[in-house]
Amino acid sequence: MRFLASPPDRLPWSVGSHALKLWGLLSVFASVSDADKTAADYFVHSLPGAPEPLLKMHAGHIEVTPEHHGNMFFWHWQNRHIGNKQRTVIWLNGGPGCSSEDGALMEIGPYRVGDESKGPKLEYNDGSWDEFANIMFVDNPVGTGFSFVDTDSYVRELPEMADQFVKFLEKWFALFPEYEHDDVSLCSI
Repeated sequence: MRFLASPPDRLPWSVGSHALKLWGLLSVFASVSDADKTAADYFVHSLPGAPEPLLKMHAGHIEVTPEHHGNMFFWHWQNRHIGNKQRTVIWLNGGPGCSSEDGALMEIGPYRVGDESKGPKLEYNDGSWDEFANIMFVDNPVGTGFSFVDTDSYVRELPEMADQFVKFLEKWFALFPEYEHDDVSLCSI
């Protein structure tokens, strides 16, 4: 198991001035061989700067193109309250090239970046969509945000992006089968 200690060579500048700060927060996620991973490998045990109690979340990379080292990054929160039906919202920010972590930290996610005068700090986002739905933010396609791929293998065609996203979903639901019967909504801006 290794921990990510520095930002990738190509930072997702489209996420704004918080890209380096976000990388610092996300650097606690572990990376192990894709074939050996279980849901427990993606569980986030701590998140620097997050308020207590820590919300139940999973995050990490799922490999979608092994021949090009293509991995998609996701950040998933479990709903805080169960509604009349289990729901999962998958959020994809527009782009191309815009990290969905924008949506996680500046739009509908459970945290907002707070006053940083004493270091990275997250605050609860009142009205977050995770109140009554599981929410997952995915950096799609590979090479966007915290997803990565060999530099000569960026997605150039929509069908290729769609195939990679379907492969991501298949692997994600295999890791997290408890969500496969949820009402699933794809959302984006």
